[in-house]
Amino acid sequence: MQGSVSILNVSPEAAAMIASGGRISTMDGTAGEIYAKSLAAGQEKNEKLIGKVLSSGHTSVLEHCYVNLSFENVSVLAEQFLIEFRLASFTVKSRRYVDFSKAGYVSPAFADDAQRVVFENTAASLFRTYDALEAAGIPKEDARFVLPYCFCSNFFCSMNARELVHVMNELRYGRGKEIRELQELGESLFSQCEEKLPFLAVRKPGAYEKAPLPLRTGKLLEPEAQVTLLDGTQEPERLICRAAYLARGQQMPELTQREQTELLRALLQ
Repeated sequence: MQGSVSILNVSPEAAAMIASGGRISTMDGTAGEIYAKSLAAGQEKNEKLIGKVLSSGHTSVLEHCYVNLSFENVSVLAEQFLIEFRLASFTVKSRRYVDFSKAGYVSPAFADDAQRVVFENTAASLFRTYDALEAAGIPKEDARFVLPYCFCSNFFCSMNARELVHVMNELRYGRGKEIRELQELGESLFSQCEEKLPFLAVRKPGAYEKAPLPLRTGKLLEPEAQVTLLDGTQEPERLICRAAYLARGQQMPELTQREQTELLRALLQ
């Protein structure tokens, strides 16, 4: 099944609002007067100004525009990838209350037909198990645990335009570029912006082509200013180290303070 993403709504007079953010720091007049000037300026002039402001690196003006998206029949992988962007709001079709027996699933690319057949048979078997559990009276919120992780997800997502530019670039050129589904979602969003919101179609492929930094372990920086720590997590080093082991499916052994410090340093690098 092929997933998709659609831009449903954008803030009214988005270009005028963003352009007003660009004008207010350099123009006389009240905020209301500047917004009125932006409305009178028209789409073409506003988009030209937005391009100039963004090229100077002042991307915060995009936060005055809000965008609503719908993702349909994408994989749970895509859902989880997107939910990592915390400057966005999400409402996902609930696996606790909705029957997912006919949800369908997303298939990855396979090297040969034999792999594809094994995958499809396994997915079909898990959906049949889900059906059998529901038929036996098992609540949906318990039956859902046998669903294959490739089942289709549907959700709404809303974010400001600055975050949208970030998300599109992460999908198309960043962490999502190695996964065809994510790359196609990113390209779809770029295409829709190029058609409807050209001032948001800001592609940044070069930002993800940096060579890894040749970091070596150095001395810890000593604070130069006075600051008082009021409160914090108890045993933070140990907690972070445990999380690192948990992410690898391992139980943390007893670590010396030096071992914890070395692990923290490696994680930060």
